Amino acid sequence: MSGGATTTDATPANVVSHLPRVGRRVTVVEASGFRLRAAVVVTKGRRAAIERVATSRNADPEAALAEALGALRAGGPVSKQAVLISSQVTPALLELPVTPSNPRPAAQMEELVRWELEPQLAQQAGVRPLGAILVARGHLAPAQARAIGAEVEERRRQGRRGGPPTSGARAASASGIRAASASGIRAASASQAGGARGGSAVRFGDVAIELGLTGRDEIDEARRLQRWFADPDDEVVCGFAAQGELPDEPGRGRWLAAAIGRRARQAWIDAFAANGLVLRGIYPTVGTGAATLNGELAGGRRASVLDVQGDLVGCARVAEVGVTDLRLVPHPDGEPSLDRCLELIAGREDDILYLATGSADAELLRKQLAAVLGEAPPSLPVTTSDADRADAASLAGIAAAGAHAIGVAPGARAVCIPAREAGPGASQRPVLWWAAALVAIAALVFAGERWRAGRLDAAMSASAAAQERLQAVQRETARVRGIETRVEALQGELEAEGAWLATADARRRLLEETLQARERRLGVVLDALRELASPTLAIDRCEETRRGELVISAFTLTQRDAEELARALLERLAPEGLRLAGQSVTRSGAGRLGLAGFALELRLTESDAATPTADDDRDEDAR
Repeated sequence: MSGGATTTDATPANVVSHLPRVGRRVTVVEASGFRLRAAVVVTKGRRAAIERVATSRNADPEAALAEALGALRAGGPVSKQAVLISSQVTPALLELPVTPSNPRPAAQMEELVRWELEPQLAQQAGVRPLGAILVARGHLAPAQARAIGAEVEERRRQGRRGGPPTSGARAASASGIRAASASGIRAASASQAGGARGGSAVRFGDVAIELGLTGRDEIDEARRLQRWFADPDDEVVCGFAAQGELPDEPGRGRWLAAAIGRRARQAWIDAFAANGLVLRGIYPTVGTGAATLNGELAGGRRASVLDVQGDLVGCARVAEVGVTDLRLVPHPDGEPSLDRCLELIAGREDDILYLATGSADAELLRKQLAAVLGEAPPSLPVTTSDADRADAASLAGIAAAGAHAIGVAPGARAVCIPAREAGPGASQRPVLWWAAALVAIAALVFAGERWRAGRLDAAMSASAAAQERLQAVQRETARVRGIETRVEALQGELEAEGAWLATADARRRLLEETLQARERRLGVVLDALRELASPTLAIDRCEETRRGELVISAFTLTQRDAEELARALLERLAPEGLRLAGQSVTRSGAGRLGLAGFALELRLTESDAATPTADDDRDEDAR
């Protein structure tokens, strides 16, 4: 693995994660369960900078919050807008049948994420043993916790209570951080004897007290923290952030998710409110520090962030598009071993390795990794004040959550669970009831003082308003009447147009029928003329007049031929309903080829009545 270099990051916008939207300054609180730190994070250029930090090691989270915020306020102003980083939050990288470019509605996404996270929450429920908590709180050394655990297992295996401790436990007792008081040891021994008679199970805390390695107060404190870390009966609330589509599986995407119990979230909301702060969102302790790499990766470069927090070790693999892998491993003995860290970063030799840890053994772990990898992994890029610069390696999560909340690094590498719990209703707020009563009394007094002076003004205002409304109604009525008149005129025009169209359609049908009849009649006439033609007969023309008459003009050499043509033609056309309307035979001095002969003109019409033509229709329209 190699060291890091700064480049431009092109992390896509996270369209479905809930950003707290806190402005340019935010109060960030980190609660690991073993210590609580509060910090003020402000914008500094295109990054977020940690202005100052206050720490509390009080085992009670609410008392620790009040103590840390008090110390923070003593150094300057504190933003009322706040976010929380809590080890109660379980992070996970999920592969879901939903792509970031086409997410489902928020309610469906939350249900889908919750369904996928609940099995992981069940697995995480027992990963914080009593020994790990005692080590993290500084009450035991890791070697002592392992020796006590070995003694507990040995006693359980032998199925007995009390008795002499094993050599490992005695050695651990000899090198203990501090011995318990004689009264504590006697009480623990009596408890053990009673437990043996009652047949109860061997417990880690009782053995630790019996060996003089810790006291009852420390054990009770550790057990309270066990309940603080996980509540199996609590309903889960989730947050999620898109990380990009899976390259080999169309329609599926990576989603960075986190979950916390609803009661735990509400407890934090109430605790922040009691200290004058508004909680906007909650981040996980492990993995959040990777968000400081926004702007540090581009061009296909990848990084692995080894995050050691409390009794969990996590490794987030990040690229330009976001988190591509997230691994979490508990270290219940309270000491992050080199082997666990190497196991987490296995197969990532080409990645840039960063170390983010709040562990007291951070420098030892850094040296061990440098001995194996050939170079010490750098810390994440964190901007702090001069007073907190030495502790910058452990402040990566605070810096990343602050940057994400403010919006200077709104990439997809951080996931936030929104604090959406609504406050109590008005019926549950006595202050609101008193305020409402005072406002009502003031309103009644004011109304009584103004009643007489305001009656005339009210009446005049009402009259003017009524007059204005009446004028508006009259204007609207006139406008509606004008519209009605126009509609009636348009309806009359429409009816006239409809009548004209009906007449035109009837005429069109009549013309179609008439034309068909005329075409058939002319065909019959032409066939008859063709049959009656002879060498002494010439047909000059055959035409139809505007009145529907057929006019036939012919030339014959003799008058007899003309009369014979007229007679034969009438005989042929009589079955077709034609009759002779007029006939003329005149001598022609210069006929065809200059010969003398007779000009014949026949006018034929239908037997009943003449069929009207298009010209007759136009004449009728003119009349």
